[in-house]
Amino acid sequence: MKKIILSTGAVMAGVASLQAAYAPNLSTMETSKPWSVSLAVRGFYDDNPFTAPSGTTEPSFGVEVTPTFSLNMALEQTILSLNFAYSMRYYENRPDNNVDQSVILGGKLEHAFSERSKVQVYDSFIYSQEPTVIDPNGIITNPFRTDGNNFHNIGGLTFNRQMTELLGLEVGYLNNFYDYQQNAADVVSPGNPLGIGSRSALLDRMEQLISLSLRYQVNPKLIGILGYQFGLTDYNSDELIFGPPTPITSEIKNNRAQYFFVGVDSTINDRMSGALRLGGRYTDYYNDPGADNKVTPYADGSLSYTYSPGSFLQLGVKVDKNATDQVGSNVANPTVDQQSAAVYASMTHRITAKLSGNLLGQFQTSRFEGGSLDGQRDNFYILGAGLNYMISRHISADLTYSFNRLDSDLPDRSYSRNQVFLGIKGTY
Repeated sequence: MKKIILSTGAVMAGVASLQAAYAPNLSTMETSKPWSVSLAVRGFYDDNPFTAPSGTTEPSFGVEVTPTFSLNMALEQTILSLNFAYSMRYYENRPDNNVDQSVILGGKLEHAFSERSKVQVYDSFIYSQEPTVIDPNGIITNPFRTDGNNFHNIGGLTFNRQMTELLGLEVGYLNNFYDYQQNAADVVSPGNPLGIGSRSALLDRMEQLISLSLRYQVNPKLIGILGYQFGLTDYNSDELIFGPPTPITSEIKNNRAQYFFVGVDSTINDRMSGALRLGGRYTDYYNDPGADNKVTPYADGSLSYTYSPGSFLQLGVKVDKNATDQVGSNVANPTVDQQSAAVYASMTHRITAKLSGNLLGQFQTSRFEGGSLDGQRDNFYILGAGLNYMISRHISADLTYSFNRLDSDLPDRSYSRNQVFLGIKGTY
């Protein structure tokens, strides 16, 4: 199964990215022309479609329909890519809301002004209820399915200039914008009459990152990197995360971050390449005088290895701070974010000319920072396996299994989820 996550250049060029998604090779037919369309229809079984705490699950069978479109145009000095994917899942045993929908619309434009200068502009618009779709590039900030119209837009640009034969410069800007539909009115209850702590109150935000890197060509296959990044995180909901007598909004979690790192980009041989960034991050919570401003580790790395035609292995790691859906119970000192580390491995193996298999594993451990939850952890596991069989040049069948597990130190938060998909796909 190819996960409904499309790579659209949503990570800064030259910065390693953690992506927990299957990445099977495109078929010869898909690469033989600049555009392709497909339609997949799959039946599925989901034993926890709400990502509800263990012991309160409601399993359901269902049907998923997924049309996609992609366009890739290579001109003399310009490359243009457009991708669109829509997914509709119908759950037969979900009385309040039988349908989930996801949309991913992405584009990338790369232009070379000369042999020494090029620019890349990219954007990816995501609409979904599923956590691994909303956060496709590594650390997952909210591990729960969230009902409603939830949006994540990823956009930015990079500019590369080769100043001398050995020394290059890269400047980049990355913007992540999150908007969750759930607001105070959706969480009002006798115990919460003001609707405090909605998804919108906790997670609506804009994250901006400016990057500057010097790149030194050590040898034809190795580039050394010295880099700096400046980040701004602004929470933009006016809803409450704490109520009277001390009403507080999520603006108290606003922060500025500075990253210093060294790294390498390496083309080990024509079948193996890798990237690694190691350094530290200093975070300033300028709206929260009680927060602990400190240096935390930062890492971002990946390795890709094609060991035979149609068969390859991907490994990755990412360590950084991230937003969280929890603030704790201490009004004077709220929980501001998490420090997370995520590692993944995925493999695609061509078993025969028509049959291929996929394996995927990701582990993320996240420690709550500050407040009453300080030091407590969430551990998130993702496992997957799939088989894809090419019936003909245009038609394929797939069988996929997916397992998600959240183990949390917090009460009534842990859950498990098993999903099985069986379907057919037509591509032209």
